[in-house]
Amino acid sequence: MATSDLVFLVGRERSGTTVFRRQLVLAGAIDMDETLHGDLSKPNRFYRMVADRVAGDPALASPQRHTGLWTEFIDGKLAEAPGRKLAIDLKYWALNLIPSPEDIASGTPHLIRFMGWRRAHAIHIVRRNKLRMLLSQQMSKETGVWGAATAANVPTEKPKLQVEPGPMIKHIERLILMEQKVRGMLSPLQNAQEILYEDMFAPDGSFSDRFAEVACQAMDLTDMDRAPTNVRMNPEPVEALVENYALLADALG
Repeated sequence: MATSDLVFLVGRERSGTTVFRRQLVLAGAIDMDETLHGDLSKPNRFYRMVADRVAGDPALASPQRHTGLWTEFIDGKLAEAPGRKLAIDLKYWALNLIPSPEDIASGTPHLIRFMGWRRAHAIHIVRRNKLRMLLSQQMSKETGVWGAATAANVPTEKPKLQVEPGPMIKHIERLILMEQKVRGMLSPLQNAQEILYEDMFAPDGSFSDRFAEVACQAMDLTDMDRAPTNVRMNPEPVEALVENYALLADALG
């Protein structure tokens, strides 16, 4: 029996949502990208649809109207490609962008409720190594390169990162609390699963059995391509990426 036609990939930047989403797209899903991203130049962006609708009806600019627009947006995308699933990349920062019009004390964002109402697949991707995740984000900002299909596309010259240990430790602590909060919000959902970034890959770099299990369940498949479409951006040891590594290592214990 077919399951939900909506697959939400929930995670933080540099957690693995993009590589997971792209593999679902190879398996037949519609690529919804980071649907709630503010860059409206790309297709399948919710606020691009909102902007178009507001041009005809300015009252729709009110966030109170966006819950209805969101449902209209999703159903419209499904109607454009009958029988195909939507792979929706949803970063933590986007979870509360569409406000709930009622029950402000519930603490559950509208998008989480929406996943429950639609019995959507909600795949929470968590990266155990928070330091690696934050360094990857910082390096991408420095180089301007956020992903690469082949090793030839990875920057060959990378700056050594300067990391302030105190703020880094506080950032990691905030990430852990955020992750726990999101896990708690997703746990009541019928089709919620969690996978560790570190468990997504086999030793040879291909996708692991655990990845295939979670992805195939979401896509109603028995198997899928195990070759990632992206390569690792920063495979070097942390000490090769950080200028003041000794100071950072000492602070982290």
